[in-house]
Amino acid sequence: MKRFVAGLIAAILLVSCVAFLDGGNSGMRTDGLYYKASKIHPDATIMTVDGEKISAEEYLYWLAYDCEYLTNMAGQIDWNEVVTGDDITYADFVKDEVTDTMKTYAVLRKMAKEGNVTITDEDTAALDAQRQQYIDYYGGEEGYLQQVQLLGISEETFDTINSMYYLYARVEEAFESGALRPSDEALQSYAADKGMATARLLTIPTADLDDKEIEQRRELAQSYADKLKAADNKDELYAKFAAELGLEVSEKGDMLMRSDSFDEALLDAVDALDEGGVSDAIQGRNCFYVAIRMPLDLVGVAESMFVQRMDDAIANAEVKYNKSVYNKVDVGQFFTDLLQARQELADSFPATSDTNGAD
Repeated sequence: MKRFVAGLIAAILLVSCVAFLDGGNSGMRTDGLYYKASKIHPDATIMTVDGEKISAEEYLYWLAYDCEYLTNMAGQIDWNEVVTGDDITYADFVKDEVTDTMKTYAVLRKMAKEGNVTITDEDTAALDAQRQQYIDYYGGEEGYLQQVQLLGISEETFDTINSMYYLYARVEEAFESGALRPSDEALQSYAADKGMATARLLTIPTADLDDKEIEQRRELAQSYADKLKAADNKDELYAKFAAELGLEVSEKGDMLMRSDSFDEALLDAVDALDEGGVSDAIQGRNCFYVAIRMPLDLVGVAESMFVQRMDDAIANAEVKYNKSVYNKVDVGQFFTDLLQARQELADSFPATSDTNGAD
């Protein structure tokens, strides 16, 4: 889930198809701090992403969130200051970051609709428990609702945002083994393109050893390999050797993929094995391996393919801004006015309420 909402400082401003709507829904609601700070109706459609509507309320929630995050990291900010060689200001940076978040949400919702995926009863129970924790922390229902008011968002939209973590998990689950799962042929083709394979590994470290000690480790690895090759029950013997080495036993094996994080020597050796075959000792980076080639883990392939599918969909998403609403967003003025309106609202609450600020 850490990839679900990208960190501001590490954000990559993705290039997408951007256009403007010739009008669109400008909304009618006048409740909440966002309207007070921006005069933008919370129920207005501020943009669409591949046809999925994004409300101004959701957009402004993340704009406020990212502004607070950035000011907490960097202190007082001049939102018109240029921060990159492309003449991008802090305000531009934050707005682009929020657009990326909205693209992620829209792509996820679209995939959920395609697979008829919703959160489960267990997810709803977890969200209810989370809400109760907030209520207990703020001393009751009234204190909790006051905190939501201080955020500037309706409780309904706040609940929707909180549910996105669970929706992501359910869509990923449906992609790996449910309604959204690609065919075996598609998964195998993806695995071949990415150089993916599945193997059980014995790993014997060699870091900081002298040549004599490294040779002893090589001999140990080869002895494991020779015994596994001759064994009638490779699974049982592998489990025994893994326990000796302090390794966890994986039933399916480890997913390997050609990338900078994997030893080429290991992948070359695994590729040369038939299913069930055992390698000789493989010298890798600071270790020796012994590998047993396993059937390709299609669930693991689907997990990797899901991440790729999400990334591609986000990168290629068509964003259309409702310019009559979007052009009203002045980041610096909005954030300044929001903080002032938030303080005024907090001051209006009874003195006994624990409402020192929105968490």
